[in-house]
Amino acid sequence: MKVIIVGAGIHGLCLAWALAREGHAVTVIDRHTIPNPLNASYDQHRLIHDFNRLANDDPTITQAFAAWQALSCDIGPLYVETGAVCGFADAAHAAPALDGLRNSGVAAHLLDEKELRNRLPGLRPDPGCCAIATTRGGILLADQIAILLTDWLARRNVKLRPNTTVASLDLDCPAAVLADGESVPADIVVACAGAATIDLFPMLAGSVGARRQLVAYVDPPPRLVAAWRQAPVFVNFGGSDDFWGAPPAATTQLKLAAGRLARPGSPANPDERIVTAAETEALLDCCRDRLVQFDTYRVLRVGACFYSIAPQQHVVQCSLDFRHCVWMVAGHNGSDYKLAPALALRLATRLSRHREGSRPADAR
Repeated sequence: MKVIIVGAGIHGLCLAWALAREGHAVTVIDRHTIPNPLNASYDQHRLIHDFNRLANDDPTITQAFAAWQALSCDIGPLYVETGAVCGFADAAHAAPALDGLRNSGVAAHLLDEKELRNRLPGLRPDPGCCAIATTRGGILLADQIAILLTDWLARRNVKLRPNTTVASLDLDCPAAVLADGESVPADIVVACAGAATIDLFPMLAGSVGARRQLVAYVDPPPRLVAAWRQAPVFVNFGGSDDFWGAPPAATTQLKLAAGRLARPGSPANPDERIVTAAETEALLDCCRDRLVQFDTYRVLRVGACFYSIAPQQHVVQCSLDFRHCVWMVAGHNGSDYKLAPALALRLATRLSRHREGSRPADAR
């Protein structure tokens, strides 16, 4: 089966991996380099943990871990286990989540305010708050994953077409129509354009959107370096601030963010990649509220990244034509990175079965 994948972010690269493993002829097209350092999925790290709300038809986090392990067996080490911590207003709010994790077989326990301070150095938790800690969870080395995946695909004779702009999708052929007028036909075309989906394919408006998130990379003061290197990834602190972060591990830096500051945005607009002084100060103010003596930390940089969103906050994998030859893959709320290999394996199986079922009997 000949498959064209439009977009070389984590979903596009993982789908190419899943299809190439099954022996299909795959071409990946991206308007920038492959991998592309400007992609939302190209960063020092992405978090994986059990605290995201997933739709019933999304892969489970257990399935996500299994898929990352399968990918790791092919391309090499890509995960650092730090454990994970999620904040709650009080024990009553934490109880349903704790029961759900334990019922799913996930090792988890409750941290009181004192224990929480010990796990996250310098954290200033809200009075009376608590947290749930899990043993599994940690950091996916996102930029290394993109590089290793690209190298693996090239060795498996996947055709990579960087710096190539797709103007539209032909739903009748099917094909990817390039900006220079070239039509690249295939049996299946899959759009994996992430936050740029609407910019590339306006016909998908209403199916997906995009948001812009600010992140700060900082060095802790010398007295806290060792403690931060032992810290877990953490999410959901500060109430509406939705303060979260990733500790420094392997070669990564301490990353901090506040979900409250995310807003609609398009990566196609170069101005959107510029972080203003006011935006920087807003994020650093959140950090000052949540970390004791934050001004003793050294701010390395503040950047903007983009992620796709979808209705009902579930990952979208849908056909755009009645013959199921043109597909779209898009994330839900910025947390779908962790699901990418599991989603890719699921969709690759689905596409293979559909293609096999659509062949004439004498061609099988």
